[in-house]
Amino acid sequence: MKKILNRSILLVLVLLVSFLCGCERSTTTIQLDDITITDSLGNDVNFKEAPKRVVVLQASLVISYLLSGGNIIGISDEYDSYGLKENYGVSDDVQVIGSNKNPSVETIIALNPDLIIYSPDITGQLSAATTLKNAGFKTYASKIDSFSDYLFCLKQYTILNDNPEAYKKYGTDVEDKINTIISNVPKDKEVSALFMRAKSAGIKVFAQGHLVCDILNDLGIKNIAKTDNSLLNELSVEKILEDDPDYIFVVYMGQDHTEEIEKMLDEELFSQPSWSSLTAVKNKHYIVLPVELFHFKPNEKWAEAYQYIFDIVYGK
Repeated sequence: MKKILNRSILLVLVLLVSFLCGCERSTTTIQLDDITITDSLGNDVNFKEAPKRVVVLQASLVISYLLSGGNIIGISDEYDSYGLKENYGVSDDVQVIGSNKNPSVETIIALNPDLIIYSPDITGQLSAATTLKNAGFKTYASKIDSFSDYLFCLKQYTILNDNPEAYKKYGTDVEDKINTIISNVPKDKEVSALFMRAKSAGIKVFAQGHLVCDILNDLGIKNIAKTDNSLLNELSVEKILEDDPDYIFVVYMGQDHTEEIEKMLDEELFSQPSWSSLTAVKNKHYIVLPVELFHFKPNEKWAEAYQYIFDIVYGK
């Protein structure tokens, strides 16, 4: 108990000192800042120069910042799943600042970052970012559920890192590829689909708020959950059969729990007698989407994600 109290007192003292220092730093910043970027919530964040000590609280958000030419010193413990060292040159010295859901404020403060990027949709990250912002640190809310969200954040990062070439290569050039794919969608073909996200604890149907939903919409594929809200509240094979979609897409949450997820799906869906009568199942159109494109943020591979579903539905 004594150790816990000592740790709590230490954290309070660190926060107080950081707050006081942050106030002093903020006063100077207001006079000298000449770079302004806007986060996903519409908040302006001001800088005198590109930050050099950046901490990202969610591993799936870090790649867009790295593509802009920036570097990081801190990341959540899931970063190994993203190949950040092998594919994006992240240093072995990067500091783990806790989990995706529970970042450590104390560890982040000890790194003395000049920018903290976080997801406002994750309660633990929002709470940590609020504490850190109140302590005088600069925070940036990044919300990426669609390609346009990605493009917006990438634009802000390339402004911050003075790297317009990266915005063209990883942004507008990718946008051109996506527009070409969309232009090839047949105008006379009606296709419907159901999209589900599965984890060991259960299944969730999405009508919006997930990158797959945006891709389906852009490719002219009717998401049955957008017109049948009952699927969002209670999922059963009988309810799916009422709409009988041409395709069923599912993405797994967590590569390390595939067996548990498949067991859950078997119990919840596959074992039901009417499952085999679904049009999507009979036509072998039940598709498990790759996590690297559809669970993690696709980042520079957004066009590949669009092409992947286009090829399944409309043929190569």
